[in-house]
Amino acid sequence: MSRRRRNQLTLVCWIYPGPRNYRPKYVNVLYRRVKQFVPMRHRFVCIYDDTYYKAGHFDPGIELMPIPESARPLLALGSLAGKMHPACFARLWHFSEEAAELLP
Repeated sequence: MSRRRRNQLTLVCWIYPGPRNYRPKYVNVLYRRVKQFVPMRHRFVCIYDDTYYKAGHFDPGIELMPIPESARPLLALGSLAGKMHPACFARLWHFSEEAAELLP
């Protein structure tokens, strides 16, 4: 990985199906606001469920990354806060060595 990319801010969001039914349009709005209000150079990455969402529904400046296979089993775990809240355990993948390589 180039030195230039390592020194760049990486902003990451996740979208996967759940009880609240978030859609790509919400990611697009978040991306546009970040682009508007974060003046420094950055990359905006959306980790998404490629079995449920289509890449064409996201703005072109968003880097799409399918949910890593190592994080998928964690999606099946229920939320400790009840059924109306999505399970957040898959996002623990951010602390893995794999994530450190892909999202420096």
